[in-house]
Amino acid sequence: MPYTPKEGRIHTKIEGLSFYRHDNPNYSLPCVQPLGIVVALQGRKEISLGNKHICYEVGQILFIGANISGFSYMPECSLNKPFLGLALEFDFNQLSHLACTLELSNKNTQQQNTPNRIFNLFDANEKLLESLSRLVDTLQEETLIQPLAELIKHEIALRIFHAHPELVALLKDGTATHKLLKQWYG
Repeated sequence: MPYTPKEGRIHTKIEGLSFYRHDNPNYSLPCVQPLGIVVALQGRKEISLGNKHICYEVGQILFIGANISGFSYMPECSLNKPFLGLALEFDFNQLSHLACTLELSNKNTQQQNTPNRIFNLFDANEKLLESLSRLVDTLQEETLIQPLAELIKHEIALRIFHAHPELVALLKDGTATHKLLKQWYG
């Protein structure tokens, strides 16, 4: 993958988009998971956030609703087959605004029975993966990177909320979680 030539985190010209590469299994590697999503492109990663242990692999997306510190572990990686991941951070105010506008269309869902967790692991659907791929492709278009990236990031958030309306409950106005996050992000 051309965006991950060396081990560690590689930031891109798209605000909030970065790639990860790990060549060696690391035990209890401290990490901060920002508000956004992380996607395994190759391999598997385990994260401990508080007392919760989450394992995600290719085809899965981890949504994190706030900056959370924890520990990560890549159990199976090597120089020949490194762990490769993509992280996309979102702006809290933009996500919160989007969640509020979607509240009406999602009001009939059974959100009351869904636990209000600050993170959620789910399988990626084809349309979401296509959107992520288009976002990465904008890195090839120097003059259009920022305007296209903002549109595609909005689309990605919309697709996540549409497919997983329970996440809207994390960020919509009036919920206890929203109030805490609003204080956190200012």
